[in-house]
Amino acid sequence: ADIQAQNAFDMLARVPGFTLVASEDLRGFGDAAGNVLVNGARPATKDVSLTELLRRIPARTVERIDMLDGAVTGLQGGGSRLVANVILKASTSSSGTLRLRGQTIQGGRFGPSAAGSWRGSIGGATVSASLEAGNKSLARIEGQQRLIDGSGGVVEAGPLLDRRRYNDYSGSLSIATPIAGINTTLATSLRTDDFKRRHRFTAFASGAALPIRTQIEAENYPGRSAELSLELTRPIGRGEAKLIGLRTWSNERGSSLVGAEFPSGAISSSLYTSNDDLSESILRATWAPRWPKLAVSAAFESVRTTLVSNTEFVQIDNKITTPLEAGRTNVGETRGSAALSATWTGIDKISVEGAIAFEATRITLAEPLRSSNT
Repeated sequence: ADIQAQNAFDMLARVPGFTLVASEDLRGFGDAAGNVLVNGARPATKDVSLTELLRRIPARTVERIDMLDGAVTGLQGGGSRLVANVILKASTSSSGTLRLRGQTIQGGRFGPSAAGSWRGSIGGATVSASLEAGNKSLARIEGQQRLIDGSGGVVEAGPLLDRRRYNDYSGSLSIATPIAGINTTLATSLRTDDFKRRHRFTAFASGAALPIRTQIEAENYPGRSAELSLELTRPIGRGEAKLIGLRTWSNERGSSLVGAEFPSGAISSSLYTSNDDLSESILRATWAPRWPKLAVSAAFESVRTTLVSNTEFVQIDNKITTPLEAGRTNVGETRGSAALSATWTGIDKISVEGAIAFEATRITLAEPLRSSNT
């Protein structure tokens, strides 16, 4: 209460002895686990980070936070020794948060951003929605750049100006409701972002009054991604069975221009561009039965990942473009894995953990560099 927490992330930041371990950006779902559960389960998403997801949970919807020994969580805890389980209130009331932020830096540049989240009940279904838009970071770097020879003398020097801006726009929607005795959750998210950098350096020879050249660097990295997931959960025997289907798409483009303009008016530069399309389809099934002194967790996962990358490198001299190199990479991976863990507490004050996992994968590279490996 003393910090007036706005969301679950604010609350976790004040839990003594706990450090958030974010989920990793790895292929598949099982290997990308962090150390936070929501209502005892890993969030079925890869596009939304743990930090971002926790900030979308209003504090007033949190019933409590349980700290769990990693052994109790089985495969869900991702091997962490301490796992936080955020328990949400079983309430039909609605709650939301709105965050407004703005930053300004030298030169009159301003970067506003806004983020809102809402969680409530519609027609008996639990609905969560969020929107975030605006500037993530803004930077302006000014200074002097110098080139120094082996004896310590200044060969050339001059002022530099480097400006950077990163914008991000994202939204997500999740609907959870029981259907024919099966707890069903359908979720989707969309994101687009853009990073821009502009760097300018005016070089003067040592002791000269006029510049010998102006170096220019320009970088653009726009991207977009989408995710769709379906999660089905129901009790089977002594444990809970879960089936997760997850599909992600992303496109990342980039351009990097490095050039120089000379007092004569001549311009020489090089331009590198890239265009990457990445997709991943995941099907994961888990079952976690419990007995008085034995807890077992089993998981089976199938993943198909593809990457198509196109790159081009050109030289530009006085507006004349000369292609130097172009490439195309088309790679796919089909992967299957199985994992089993068990925790036995049959001896007083001692728990025994064991786990075994198996993975098989085949990676295939398409033309013109056809090859494969298993």
